[in-house]
Amino acid sequence: MNQYDRSLVTKLLKYDLEFVAKKLQFINNRKITLEDNELPEIIGLIDELSMNSDEKSQKIVTLLCTLLFKYKHENWSGLNEFLVLALSRIGLSPTAIMVDEDYDTINNKHLRFSSFISELSVSINRRNFEVEIMGNKFTLTKFQKEVWDKIDKFRIIGISAPTSAGKSFVILLKVIEKLLFKKGTVVYIVPNLSLVSQVSSDFRKVLNKFSIKDYKIYNSFDENERLENRIYVLTQERAIGAFAYMENPFPNLRFLIVDEIQNIERVSSEDDDRSKTLFDTLIEFRNNSLPDKILISGPRIKKIEELAKDIFGEDAIEQETKQSPVVSLTYSVSKKGNKFYLKQYSDVIEKPNVLSINNPEYINGIGKQRYTENFHRYLKSIIKGLGEESINIIFSPNAVQARKTALAIKEESGSATSCDKVSELIDYVKRTVHPKYDLVETLKYEVAYHHGRLPHHIRKVLESAITNKLIKNVVCTTTLMQGVNLPAQNVIIRNPNLFIDKRRENPPKLSNYEFANLRGRAGRLMKDLIGRTFVLDENSFEIETNEQESLFESLDKELRAGYEDNFNINRDILIDCLVNNTPSNDDIDSSYLLPYIRYNLLKYGLDAKKRLEEVGISIPENQLVKIKAAVESLSVPKDICILNRYWDPIELDKLYNEKNRPYLPSSPIERSISNNLYYLILYMKDKVPFYYKKHLGIQNEGLIFSLCINAEKWIKETSLSEILDTEYHNDSSKIEKTISLLQNTITYKLPALLKPLYNIFLPESSFLSYLEMGSYRVITRKLIEMGVPRETALFLSNNYLNDIDEEEINLEEILYSRLRNISNHINYWEKVQLESIL
Repeated sequence: MNQYDRSLVTKLLKYDLEFVAKKLQFINNRKITLEDNELPEIIGLIDELSMNSDEKSQKIVTLLCTLLFKYKHENWSGLNEFLVLALSRIGLSPTAIMVDEDYDTINNKHLRFSSFISELSVSINRRNFEVEIMGNKFTLTKFQKEVWDKIDKFRIIGISAPTSAGKSFVILLKVIEKLLFKKGTVVYIVPNLSLVSQVSSDFRKVLNKFSIKDYKIYNSFDENERLENRIYVLTQERAIGAFAYMENPFPNLRFLIVDEIQNIERVSSEDDDRSKTLFDTLIEFRNNSLPDKILISGPRIKKIEELAKDIFGEDAIEQETKQSPVVSLTYSVSKKGNKFYLKQYSDVIEKPNVLSINNPEYINGIGKQRYTENFHRYLKSIIKGLGEESINIIFSPNAVQARKTALAIKEESGSATSCDKVSELIDYVKRTVHPKYDLVETLKYEVAYHHGRLPHHIRKVLESAITNKLIKNVVCTTTLMQGVNLPAQNVIIRNPNLFIDKRRENPPKLSNYEFANLRGRAGRLMKDLIGRTFVLDENSFEIETNEQESLFESLDKELRAGYEDNFNINRDILIDCLVNNTPSNDDIDSSYLLPYIRYNLLKYGLDAKKRLEEVGISIPENQLVKIKAAVESLSVPKDICILNRYWDPIELDKLYNEKNRPYLPSSPIERSISNNLYYLILYMKDKVPFYYKKHLGIQNEGLIFSLCINAEKWIKETSLSEILDTEYHNDSSKIEKTISLLQNTITYKLPALLKPLYNIFLPESSFLSYLEMGSYRVITRKLIEMGVPRETALFLSNNYLNDIDEEEINLEEILYSRLRNISNHINYWEKVQLESIL
């Protein structure tokens, strides 16, 4: 672009900056106007750049088209037709549909064109990026169509794109198309339960659209039911658990899909077990399964095809774009001296546009960390300025602050809600959680908070309410960066801090890459043309980067996977520990590699050499022979070690040979479960302190006993509302602590601590499985396995399904049929939770 063209782009952006500043009441009057005689110049620039194939030109075209559409004058007739033509020309036909106010959504066609040539051009461009499944046509972006074609041509594909580029949608469509021609199994790995729910629901909608009845969607793996034609949507923990029971738990695997692959980044970190689990899961698929297609995807990952090759050991192809169909604009408030400024960042300009703020009276908390009443007043003024119809995500550093901020901003949301569905949701939260749960108060004003401590059934209904725009303001933690798609036009963030009180030397902060992904949560494909991010304290970012111009650029990240670096740095001490059967402990760097190597040798013998080398661990064969002999000298059975891959066999051997162990409860209906669990936990605390600290770490014996009391209630199918119905739970803080105890400590950490004991001494017991689910009856457990949250599964089982014979051979089909029949008898929010299975 020449200087004049750049000035046109800058002027449109500055026009937008003044518009936003006026909305936020930072300025009194706007100075920049769009003149009629400038329109032909801008259209000419769009027309010229839309002929180019480079992403920079196409980004500018998308920006100019979007801003012209938003700020067009009433007398600019015919503009929309040109915008449709330009956007379809650069492969953004879905966006072209959004700027065509006369688009026929029933027949999926543009209605009015003044020129036959324009109509023909748009039609041809659209058909270039159109796909058809069973007579249903879908209009894709250029990027999505390239993904579609790559899946046809290659076995392993790495997909890197901004959050709003529509990766998941095209992958889902392609999976369905392939399954129609060749049936089989699909495994879709996601990092958290919110995404499990979301992906499952998306699959169910498409299966229903095509009337595909012979596929079921599962969120857990049952080794006793290896049926074909299943779609598994699993966390990495659930996926790797399947390999403990059999060599290849997923036969006839058509697709292995791994979303949010950037979570593998910390695989070599001592304290990130989830990254290791994800990496180890994918290595199991590499060695034991033969998927027809492997797809890994994530936002803005450099050389993602090399990451795929690192993991799967075969050449992979990359499909990458930095362009998003949604224009991303970032606005930040900064202070210099006694003056405040509003800045606007866009990836099509080199330097931010800057506007002096005339009315800074509400701005408060610049350079500070605590969330005071004055800061919340500042935040509320921003929300008010964005307007009542605006859907906003407000980022919070932690779960406690998310709740407090939601309470603080609810007052700015006007009068209490008049929406019947939200009122029903409030009643549902009261009934199934607790009347004093703060979400009850915030929902009255269509405000919510979203974090990892929400009860699973509440998280599911809340995400539905947000998706359907029943909730206007959502305060979120880092769960937002894990791929959860919430339809918001605006993301509001104070600073990059993940703390409130700076009590240690290097407190956690969002990296520039993480912040770029957070900004990508503003605006969704086919929902919004512009996604806006508002940074309330730019100075806090400047302290970290000292680079004004690149402060909010969209950064890419290069990832490599494997254990090579950590093993080589600590090679000598690790090999010495392995030869001498030294157990894992905190004094050994990278000691997590000790059980990893021992596990592989026990499972594969000397054939483990090749498998270890695949992940970067190279040990000469003569040393492997010594290590193998050392670990095989243990008396603990090999099968026990294989079932507990993340436990050091040395520690398992200690437990195996211990004579004076406490009683292990075996049935959820027996008495004194809490007492028996208490003594069992103290026993593990004494015998395996390294793993006790890793899995539980509670030192106070009173707290341990409290945990055991709640564990007994949980396994005996006491509902959450009954567990919380005590004098102790008189405020939301205590309620949240108990919810976290139940859903995290009791469901995951306690079974992980006790698993070796049960594998050794009660191998046939399902006690820990019942504890994980919070359920022991067959029908309730089956519902949970199907993807129904525990509280809803208990409600349905107790009230509608208690007459079904648990011994029925076709129990699953009977349950599906009964759930369809009762769906009209349960309330709206209970019905929402069945969307992913019906």
